[in-house]
Amino acid sequence: MKIADKAINYGEPRYGRSCGNCVYYKLHKSLGSMCELHDLPTSPGKCCGTWGGETTPKPVEEKQEELF
Repeated sequence: MKIADKAINYGEPRYGRSCGNCVYYKLHKSLGSMCELHDLPTSPGKCCGTWGGETTPKPVEEKQEELF
């Protein structure tokens, strides 16, 4: 595969958005970290422009309670 044919353009990971959280990220026994969507090597701490499966943080309700 030529460099010009590669579809993954890595960017900086954001909250819930990285190869490690992507539904297409698989750890292959012999090839290592792979993207099933593009069939290319990847790494958990990066994300591409066609990332699938973004998670959003749920708001946490903070309560002030007595200490004793």
